[in-house]
Amino acid sequence: MQEVSIEGNKIVAAFDQQLLTNNNKPAGFEIGYKVPGNNSLIFVKAEAKIEDNKAIVWSDKVDKPVMVRYSWLIVEEANLVNKIGLPAHPFRMRLR
Repeated sequence: MQEVSIEGNKIVAAFDQQLLTNNNKPAGFEIGYKVPGNNSLIFVKAEAKIEDNKAIVWSDKVDKPVMVRYSWLIVEEANLVNKIGLPAHPFRMRLR
């Protein structure tokens, strides 16, 4: 992963390779947000779309994301691969 940024309620993760999926809809992403009043993080299943070498991740349940993770727990549907078919490694990135 090269760079991660927040754009509104979305997290954009840029990679050094083009990303693909085994099917049309990326799966295996979660987005995290802080619980008001303490430092706890809550994660929810997230939607994602792939544009070239970027994964754009969001959830309608999260207004202010602070963390993204991919295939972090045992997730059967994780399906990100590079152009030669090698799977993406699990990752997590805290932004704030």
